[in-house]
Amino acid sequence: MAERVPAWVPRSFLQNPDDFGVDGSSPHRAPADIEEAGQLVASLAQHLAAVVVRSHRDAGLTVRDLASRTGASEDYLSGQLNGRYPAGLDDLARWAVALHDPSVLPVFDDLEGLHPPR
Repeated sequence: MAERVPAWVPRSFLQNPDDFGVDGSSPHRAPADIEEAGQLVASLAQHLAAVVVRSHRDAGLTVRDLASRTGASEDYLSGQLNGRYPAGLDDLARWAVALHDPSVLPVFDDLEGLHPPR
């Protein structure tokens, strides 16, 4: 099967891309325009969800387990959890349901720093 090429790479928004799904407080770069602002918000939601999933992995859950529960391929799910591939809200919702953990679905109460320059 050919590898999917994402339109954008979620981890590229973090100043340290290797922190994707690891450090929820990792700083991000500013978006260049309104399109990137949308991608940044989606990327941060995915990043924060992956941090919660990691806490389950630290407790013994494997990517294979989560892939089986959500119907995703193990390789693609791993790529989403590492920020190589974008995950949509539907993906995050499946992760939350599969883990019985609503905290997988991040809530933003502040958009400071997420606006493109004017």
